[in-house]
Amino acid sequence: MRTSGRMRAAARPVPEQGPCGASVGTGGTGVGQPAGRHPTEDDTKRSPSGDCMPHHPVDSTQSSQSSQSPPPRSTPPESRRTPLQRVLRGLFGMLTVLLVGAGTLAVYAHFRSSTPLPAATTGEPDPAVSAAQLRSFQAAQLHFPGRRWQPAEPADLGWDAGALERAHDYARSLDTSSLMVLHRGVPVAVWGDVDRRESSQSMRKALLGSLIGRLVAAGQLDLDASLLELGIDDEPPLTASERQATVRHLLLSRSGIYRSALYETGGWKRAKPERGSASPGEEWYYNNWGFNALATIYEQRAGEPLHEAFAAQIAGPLEMQDYRARDVVYLTRDHTTERLMGNRSDHPAYVFMISARDLARFGLLYLAGGRWNDAQIVPEQWVHESTFGGALPTGWGDTSWGYLWWVDAPSEALPYPSYSATGGRGHSVTVVPALELVIVHRIPDGGTGLLAQMFRRFVWHPEVDYQQRQRLLELLLAAYPSELRPSSVAAPASELTEPAAPDAPERPDSGASGTPPASSPPGA
Repeated sequence: MRTSGRMRAAARPVPEQGPCGASVGTGGTGVGQPAGRHPTEDDTKRSPSGDCMPHHPVDSTQSSQSSQSPPPRSTPPESRRTPLQRVLRGLFGMLTVLLVGAGTLAVYAHFRSSTPLPAATTGEPDPAVSAAQLRSFQAAQLHFPGRRWQPAEPADLGWDAGALERAHDYARSLDTSSLMVLHRGVPVAVWGDVDRRESSQSMRKALLGSLIGRLVAAGQLDLDASLLELGIDDEPPLTASERQATVRHLLLSRSGIYRSALYETGGWKRAKPERGSASPGEEWYYNNWGFNALATIYEQRAGEPLHEAFAAQIAGPLEMQDYRARDVVYLTRDHTTERLMGNRSDHPAYVFMISARDLARFGLLYLAGGRWNDAQIVPEQWVHESTFGGALPTGWGDTSWGYLWWVDAPSEALPYPSYSATGGRGHSVTVVPALELVIVHRIPDGGTGLLAQMFRRFVWHPEVDYQQRQRLLELLLAAYPSELRPSSVAAPASELTEPAAPDAPERPDSGASGTPPASSPPGA
């Protein structure tokens, strides 16, 4: 199995400077991007950093008198400073420059470093899958890896090695940091830093959804329970109508609750309907308030923190190699970035730091209908309802939204029904059941810290946009075994009948994890 060299990243321009050294932002575009893209959470408002000092006329007499006064002792001019003071001042300036430079280089190195590693936890190469094993995998349809992946030679699975290499070359020309392709659970492409933990961005929602499905199956949560019944509120309080929204409404992003949310960026703030303009269940709007409240509801009903539950119930049984319980970051109303962005809510946002190869296991879990080997980790009915069975239209082309998953009808680039979790300027986990494929795509990410987010905003802005990802999909499918390719597959019909959102905007770019615009915020 071949692993790649470093994925190339493109530099981004530094923002323009306005009067008095203020940064001049160019906030993201709102809704109205070309159709055929997932909205994501990655835009924010930007404003000048300060005002000029006002000019006050000075009386000439006062000016003459003041000129005869000695300067204050606390601020002596350079000529009055002692040699020791001048030396200390120079050393302090040099130290400041060195510290700022070192910090900038450290963040830059974190973003740009991309060393290809084998898909194993040690330096030992993974054993290749034998032809006999491949036949057994094909007979069983899906192979579930143990603690370590067993990559195969693509040709042994019928893949066109030359076409796959062309896809690899194209991926190297993008800001892609890692990419992993599973066919029937066997890796046929493992490119880049697949073991590096990056921010999940909006893929976090699908990860949470797996835990909610288990809670529902255990009888600990009723999807039709209202927020009033569950005791869910916020500050300032919800209205009587908003309290009637149910868990199902939150999952489908149709709660009608249009208020400030953490991890919400400028694009979605501008696109947000007026508060009280829709009742629960009436309209679809990509709503971070509901996504965050779902985590609050989960922890309330389950009686355990989200990060620990995911480690024990999902990561553990799937033998994820890199995930640790501490790899979930909670953003509260006191978080510096949230305060700067004016986001206010009592419901924290949860962000997973997770690797590509661990996300590949999660995608395989859903491809298998929630099963892992002989254990049913996530209820099969929940997987069905979350994807094809429960998806409703969003108003953006042929894209629907299920229980925290995007569901796509066949397209020119991918002529088969699929569902995906997307986020942050190019992160995605795509599942194509008809082809038994899981495709994980990542870009470099600096995490949720303020310094990393400002660096992402102003210095280097990695992104693989919708058209680039579609082109990469086309190249990957060109390598797929022709004899295994179905002639056509109809998109499964949803079992829900709720109406689509009226007068929905054109489907925006998915460059960011939850915002209509393609630009990226500090905080998403």
